[in-house]
Amino acid sequence: TYQCEDGSELRVAYTFNSATVQQEGYTTVVLPSRITGAAFRYAEGGAALRGRMHEIQWTRPGAEETECARAS
Repeated sequence: TYQCEDGSELRVAYTFNSATVQQEGYTTVVLPSRITGAAFRYAEGGAALRGRMHEIQWTRPGAEETECARAS
């Protein structure tokens, strides 16, 4: 679970080749993995999740990118 600067909460389940993102009030999104360097990136259809395990950036179509940190 991640807490985001825009006040939202994300629940992300990672697999080897995808990430499933749940955000209250929105449809669950399954994003395929995209090749990147030391960090990770999952993206498709205007939605993107990137960063490292404890700090991520989340973008949903029609919304500004928001920074999120793993909830403790």
